[in-house]
Amino acid sequence: MKLRYKVIIDTLGEFYFSEIKAPININKPIEHREAVESPQKVMLSERMEGNALFMRGICKERKVIEWILESLTGYTTPHQIKVILIPENNQIPSIEWTISKAFPLKYTMPNYNANADTVEIEALEIAYDQLIRIK
Repeated sequence: MKLRYKVIIDTLGEFYFSEIKAPININKPIEHREAVESPQKVMLSERMEGNALFMRGICKERKVIEWILESLTGYTTPHQIKVILIPENNQIPSIEWTISKAFPLKYTMPNYNANADTVEIEALEIAYDQLIRIK
């Protein structure tokens, strides 16, 4: 599997994906309702403006996996994500995006592999408020 994107979640860590799909019309931020229990958490039943689908990836960061699994409880903390395209020749990255107020919506894992020290991700759907190309 060729991993073409490095994904950094602000304070949680990083993971890598081979493919990312996102809608074209993604520049309009929208308002969202905060959860009553905690002003930092977003109620997952409220849909945000865009969704991105991260496909075929790996992650070694425990905090990232905990964040993904926390979303299954119905509440999660949104984070800012930076996506970096890894060039074919491994030179300096030329394209980067930031995704604001992002949280996981759906997580699909492939078959288990007891010999790997990473968590594989078949698909991870992320909802977000805004996606901006920064470089």
